[in-house]
Amino acid sequence: MPDSLIDEQKINPLDDKVAFWAESLQSSILVISENEEVLYSNATCARDFHILKNEFVIFEKQKGAINRIRKLKDPIAKDNWIKVSSLLDLEYKGVKAHLVILEKSALLFTDEEPSKSNDIEPLLGIMPGVVYRCNNDEKRMMHFLSEGCYQLTGYPAETLQNKKDFPFSKIIHSDDYWRTWKEIQTALSENRPYRISYRIKHAGGEIRTVQEQGKGVFNQSGKVVALEGWIIDISEQQKIEDALIESETQYRNLVEISPDGVVLVDPDGKLIFSNQQLAILLGVEGNHILVGKSVMDFMTPASRQNVTASFAEKFAGNNIHRNNYQIQRINGEVIPAEASIRAIRDKDGTAIAYIAIIRDISDREETLQALKNSEARYRAIVEDNPEMIVRFKPNGVITFVNQAFCSFARSTSAQLIGDKLTSVPSDEFKKIAERQFAYLTPDMATEINEYCVMIKPADPCWFRWKTQPIRNDEGHFIEYQTVGEDITDEKKAEQANIQSEQHLRTLMESIKLIAIITDVKGNITFCNSHFLEKTGWHKEDAMGKNWYEHFVPTDSAGQLMEELIDQAQEGEIPQRNENMILTRSGEQIMVSWNNTLLKDDQGNVTAIASIGEDITEKYYNEKAQAIIYKIAQSTITSKNLDELFQSIHAVLLDLMPAENFFIALYDDETDTVSFPYFVDQYDPPPPPRRAGNGLTEHIIRTGKPILANPESFNRLEHRGDAVNIGTPSVDWIGIPLLIENHTIGVMAVQSYSEEIRFKKRDEQMLTFVSAQVAIAIERKRAEQALSTSTKRNELLIQASTDCIFLESLSGEILECNAVAEEVFGYTREELLTMNVTDLVTRDFTADKPDYVTWQIEQGGHFSNIPNVKKDGIIFPVEISTKITDIEGTRFAVAYVRDIT
Repeated sequence: MPDSLIDEQKINPLDDKVAFWAESLQSSILVISENEEVLYSNATCARDFHILKNEFVIFEKQKGAINRIRKLKDPIAKDNWIKVSSLLDLEYKGVKAHLVILEKSALLFTDEEPSKSNDIEPLLGIMPGVVYRCNNDEKRMMHFLSEGCYQLTGYPAETLQNKKDFPFSKIIHSDDYWRTWKEIQTALSENRPYRISYRIKHAGGEIRTVQEQGKGVFNQSGKVVALEGWIIDISEQQKIEDALIESETQYRNLVEISPDGVVLVDPDGKLIFSNQQLAILLGVEGNHILVGKSVMDFMTPASRQNVTASFAEKFAGNNIHRNNYQIQRINGEVIPAEASIRAIRDKDGTAIAYIAIIRDISDREETLQALKNSEARYRAIVEDNPEMIVRFKPNGVITFVNQAFCSFARSTSAQLIGDKLTSVPSDEFKKIAERQFAYLTPDMATEINEYCVMIKPADPCWFRWKTQPIRNDEGHFIEYQTVGEDITDEKKAEQANIQSEQHLRTLMESIKLIAIITDVKGNITFCNSHFLEKTGWHKEDAMGKNWYEHFVPTDSAGQLMEELIDQAQEGEIPQRNENMILTRSGEQIMVSWNNTLLKDDQGNVTAIASIGEDITEKYYNEKAQAIIYKIAQSTITSKNLDELFQSIHAVLLDLMPAENFFIALYDDETDTVSFPYFVDQYDPPPPPRRAGNGLTEHIIRTGKPILANPESFNRLEHRGDAVNIGTPSVDWIGIPLLIENHTIGVMAVQSYSEEIRFKKRDEQMLTFVSAQVAIAIERKRAEQALSTSTKRNELLIQASTDCIFLESLSGEILECNAVAEEVFGYTREELLTMNVTDLVTRDFTADKPDYVTWQIEQGGHFSNIPNVKKDGIIFPVEISTKITDIEGTRFAVAYVRDIT
């Protein structure tokens, strides 16, 4: 807690200014407090009137202003009164005061108005701020402004004096104006001076804070005729006060949120203030309960005696005193606490209060005890540690060694401690020690170095030494510690791994498959020449680059990282996977990979080795076959050409970015091109047209596919082979639809974006599936034609007045029309189970066992053939029978007419 919470004085920057200009004048200047004490007397006043600082005077006021004064020690006589000019009220060194000028003539004329001193004008010119006289109205039009006006407002005095169009109210901040006006009127109504602070707008545009002190000028009838006073710039003072308030608020907040208890006590040990954390520490509900209590109420009996005995001695001076005490909570529980205490003193050095920070150190005490136990265990562990541990001073003198180092140095700890590192009886360690001394500094970070020493010829031994500075709790350097271990076996294993990896790299380089090795972050550490040949990358383009960021398409990189990198951290990856990789030209090739994890001797994954086969052709062939199959299925399942076209488009979207797609059909009899299916993000479907000179017609004429980009299309246009129709595209692929080398139409896709560019493979894939598309279209057109023809025949049959039968050559009735049902009286279902001989009398067919064959042999046309209805009625009919072939099978069609 800062001292400002106990004793705070605000320093007015005017104090020094007042003293400066008062001493520079020949007038006698006094600053008098409200209790008539002289706060300041300039040299002229002391010389002429013998009034000194800290003396007391008596003053009289007339109409609220000081009229005359006399020294307190002078007798009450007319000659002892000194006439004064009251200039202004102000705050001097934190005290409300009056600044007055004493007139040299001691003779007073009490019935007259005070005369103006000749020294007033010079005084107004150099004193801080501005003296004013203005109307008592809302506009506050100024009649007089001293020279300080320009420095305060940025406007010359004549700019604001007697200006109705630019009164003083114009420069008062709009948010402060009405408040100031109301405060002035309130002071006038109470017949007292006013002091207000507000903001003004300086001519330079900045906002300044000013303080105005003034009073009303009354006429004989008591009416306010003007306002007079003094305005000073307190912007800096306001900033200081705001900063002080903010600082005090921050300190209070810090105290309230402190995890420690904070308490302020008087010299008798009574609590003046505490934060909530202290209340929690002592087990009381709120910190307000603690105010007025004695600190001794919360000390154990033993601690009370110690505190009482050493209270004055321990807290002498201005230092912070720390000590541990046993304090007693409200429930009787005793806890250890650390107290940091400092005395707060007045100007005379007397302690007026004590501030203390109280911290519960129960956990610390437990930790210290645990630390002591840990230290004992640590020593036991260090002594038995197989690693070599040595501690030594900056000059190399050994302070500690464990048994492992003693064995290494072939000496006892008694022989080594106190000796220097470079004197250890081990030639191998001497070399190591000399190297270590080359980089030792107290500020060094932990340093790890590996050293190779030849203990036996051709038998190197390796040691790893970890050296670091040791510091105490305060962070001060004490000594160095170095820990060594024999890593010879580790180095041999590492060398074996390197050789093994070199063999692996040699093997991967020699095979005609793509081979790469990446670290656990996906960065390439090896790639063979076959990879470079396949993709067109240079080795410097690949080594060190991240495989997933540079060589895998972005739409699949994230998932592939999850499958390989993320799972590699867990020690498992899929043995096989397939994914696209990017070539240097931007094309994609499909690779089938076989993956293997590489691990170190500890079993930690260090890399992923992958060997891959280019299966791009196989991949696209399988994809094309699947598309061909789907198109064939669509031919069967689609009801009409429109559905077939939609199905073809949907299938092609799985193959390539074919959002802009159309199918054009050509009628060579009429030489017209129609567009039965057309999907485009810019152009509407075009109407049928006579074959012209567009790209579509060019393909129909040549029967060859085209992959056109802006450059190649310009060449076609320049030669006159094609003209642009519709919105210009970036890339355009058109494939002829051929049936027996005859072009029936065109299938085309196009792109309007630089981000979607077609490649030769896209043209090849479309060409591959175009044959199936052409077959599907032709078949669906034939089906539609057949369906149309069938419907026409059905309409003709239904419109006939004769009975019509479709029969096998043996006479079974396969189909009939409704007239046959009506004439013979059977239902259709019944007729389809009968033979035609069932409808003829037995006498007539007795000698004609193959009745249908007999009809054909006799010419197929007969009259007066006796037929029999379902109800047994016999009636004559005329029959016309013809043989027809349906998909290779012969049938008979009979037309039967009732000629009754």
